Amino acid sequence: MIAERLFSRAPRAAALGAALLVASVAWSAPAADSPLILAAKNGQLARVQALLAAGGVDVNAPDAHGYTPIMWALARGGASMVQALLADGASMPADSPAFTPLIEAAKAGQLDTVKLLLARKANLEARDASGQTALQWAVGRNRADVVAALLAAGADVNSRNSHGQTPLIQAAQLGDAALVDQLAAARGVQLDARDGFGYTALMWAAHNGQAKIVQSLLARGADRGLKGKDGLTAADIARARGFASLAQQL
Repeated sequence: MIAERLFSRAPRAAALGAALLVASVAWSAPAADSPLILAAKNGQLARVQALLAAGGVDVNAPDAHGYTPIMWALARGGASMVQALLADGASMPADSPAFTPLIEAAKAGQLDTVKLLLARKANLEARDASGQTALQWAVGRNRADVVAALLAAGADVNSRNSHGQTPLIQAAQLGDAALVDQLAAARGVQLDARDGFGYTALMWAAHNGQAKIVQSLLARGADRGLKGKDGLTAADIARARGFASLAQQL
């Protein structure tokens, strides 16, 4: 009986072993990054230049995730690396929700790369999958220098993200007083723009107890009498959040 059971299991065991062998042969580890990809990914300009000078490299060959050397350079390598790759025949990626050169550079705080892309007439209002523009990413990263470059190039200071927030509202929500001043001084800015909650930059500043930002916005003419969708004014919001002295100022 025992022998019969053993023999009956043998074909199944053999089949299982064969299946595992086939699977192990079919599976292979992801391809290693090329030297050029690695150099660009690590921001090694001299290494990239040396590899390009040596020749024999495909400047547009992607890594296992579909990212080319110039895509890594846009976020990590700087303008000199981007220019070197372009001069060697690299293709600038087209804007898409998955990857927009200007957004990646702004997101990474690569000011020199942002300026390079602006000189190449990059689309200032392109949006990524999250619905944000390069300006909105720069605000979110607290990069006043990148914000200044984008505004000087004509970026829409009143553009809205998927939550209806303008860059000014974002800066107020983040509590970045310097950015609030910078954006509030921009030509054409809408001080009293509302987001999806019906809140203005002043309301968010009140919500977060940011007295300096409140004073700056009031001095520029922000309307303290507006109400959000919850029916509260900036003063009401500050009071409800426990900022009594700020509520009195409002």
